[in-house]
Amino acid sequence: MLPLFANRPEDVEQAFQQYYEASVSEPTDPDLLFDREREVMAYQLLVEAEMDAFVTAYFAAFQGGSATDTAIMKAHARLYGYLQDPAM
Repeated sequence: MLPLFANRPEDVEQAFQQYYEASVSEPTDPDLLFDREREVMAYQLLVEAEMDAFVTAYFAAFQGGSATDTAIMKAHARLYGYLQDPAM
């Protein structure tokens, strides 16, 4: 049986008080990441279907937790193909 050690919240706060006073930060905004995603996606430079295909090709090389050099080279070729823009 393992003994359970617990600190009172007051003790923890007192021990770290110097750090509370020394750090100044803005309040966090939980929606900030989603706001930035919408902002980036509004430029229409990224296509969700292409990103999904990229990720699928990447992880396909590592099925089973490891990959052979051949599988990595094959995945690299597919990933490189997704990076090429025929319009350019």
